[in-house]
Amino acid sequence: MELKYYLDKAIDEYAGRMGTITTKKIMNYVYSEYNIDANVEDITNILKNRESILEIVDGIFVDENSFLSLVEKTETNLLKSYIEFQYFISINQEQMAGILDIIKSNKGKKLNLDTLDQSQGLDKATIENGEKTQKSTVEKSNEIQKENENKWTYSKIVNFGMENGYVKSNWVENIDYTLEKEVYDYFQTVEEIEDKGIEIKY
Repeated sequence: MELKYYLDKAIDEYAGRMGTITTKKIMNYVYSEYNIDANVEDITNILKNRESILEIVDGIFVDENSFLSLVEKTETNLLKSYIEFQYFISINQEQMAGILDIIKSNKGKKLNLDTLDQSQGLDKATIENGEKTQKSTVEKSNEIQKENENKWTYSKIVNFGMENGYVKSNWVENIDYTLEKEVYDYFQTVEEIEDKGIEIKY
């Protein structure tokens, strides 16, 4: 079968998950599942031409429906924190502006671009309000992260590991195995993760 067939299958495997789709993940998946080598250019072209996939940052792709569902009811000043935590990425202000453009073009949603760092020309009161908002955003982001620390799933951990090369053992311990379909206990999960070439840090 053509390479594109296997690449499409690999992309379908990641599409719909709440995580990033990168060329590295697709390359690793195709090789581990089908023992086929794929090049970055072929994978990138397929990802860029998929209608159901968005490139939110250069080289970082996400499932369109999952992404838009995430941001649909999120306050604009919290979007950056939500996206960074959910997709394990770091976004600068320029990239965030691009993401806001993507959201607006796909949903027609009115977003307040003033929540980005645009303090030039603002009066003292506005700056103080902005600082309060920023502090509130950081606190909310910390709350979100704390709330989600115990909500690791097998797929989230594998996605992180494929992207970064490692995962932490306490993440595996915190999986609710009663809700998992792919793994049933800690030891099986460790074995599955290590088989994928991902380091587990204890």
